[in-house]
Amino acid sequence: PRTTNPYGAGGMLVNAAVSLLNRESPLEYLSVFDNRLTGTIPAEMAWLPALSTLSLGANFLTGSLPTELLVSSSRLKSLWLEDNLLTGFVSFSTYGAGLPRLTSLRLSGNAELRRGPRPLMYG
Repeated sequence: PRTTNPYGAGGMLVNAAVSLLNRESPLEYLSVFDNRLTGTIPAEMAWLPALSTLSLGANFLTGSLPTELLVSSSRLKSLWLEDNLLTGFVSFSTYGAGLPRLTSLRLSGNAELRRGPRPLMYG
């Protein structure tokens, strides 16, 4: 299944979407690009075992990337987080084993997000 902007603009859409889904969800694609989302990325995103594309770009998301998302999302192929307000450090020498299928990673436009060694192609 594919879900794009399921609730419209604004608010804590990501948290609402995750709370509606469970660990057995067949959700493969979630895009809430440019919806003026605020807050942090919930660690529960890692509970979506079939998720292959997560697009949260062009919002106002803050905080660091949840460790759970970086080590437990084995089917994730595309992770698009560009143009937010994310902070912290992402080291793919540490977390890369949890994302064996990741081929597209977009982190640009997050001035306070630092990247470590990356054996990946950035989009």
